[in-house]
Amino acid sequence: MSNPKLYGVAGSGALICEAAFALAKLEIEHVELTWADVGWESKSLKSLNILGQVPVLEFESGEILTETNAIIHWIHSQKPEVGLILSSEDDSYINFLRWLMFLNGAVYPTYTYGDVPQRWVDHDPKAMELLRQGTEIHRKMLFEYMDREAAAPYFLGEKLCAIDLYLWMMCHWSPGEEWFENACPNIFSIKTSVEKIPEVIAVSKRNFPEE
Repeated sequence: MSNPKLYGVAGSGALICEAAFALAKLEIEHVELTWADVGWESKSLKSLNILGQVPVLEFESGEILTETNAIIHWIHSQKPEVGLILSSEDDSYINFLRWLMFLNGAVYPTYTYGDVPQRWVDHDPKAMELLRQGTEIHRKMLFEYMDREAAAPYFLGEKLCAIDLYLWMMCHWSPGEEWFENACPNIFSIKTSVEKIPEVIAVSKRNFPEE
């Protein structure tokens, strides 16, 4: 039986899935793409994901799973003892659901629309810049809101969960680590806690060899 294939680009949204697989000690086959081959015109992903986005998880059966949240839930189904997805019996379950979906439903779309604004405004330079600026302003507000709710050493306290992997990953993205350290010290502290985990260290080295 062959391992699932995880399609991604170094430092992309596949990063959180790679870390989750490592924590669960589940083997995967990496399929490395370039940013030039990601998006609506992607040749590599066209038959797998109509949006041309990563991550994509391809099973030996030919079944396809997309979206980071869905992939993490699948990993949890294989290794629930890792605790990435909290049990409904956990005291923090409601809080976990709230903020996991906040990241997926509110924060993540700011990258979808702001990172490649020409997709949405027909390559109008002024409109592109306004969209990029607008999504970043909104993103900062959302992170600042989450920062006020964060516990330590992880978002919900002592237990590592999927929320912490999202925050660790997103601290590598815009607005950048320096901004998080200054504007969202609690989130930056969570990122620091996550990146000390041995499995995460290995994933970081593979994705960010220059660091």
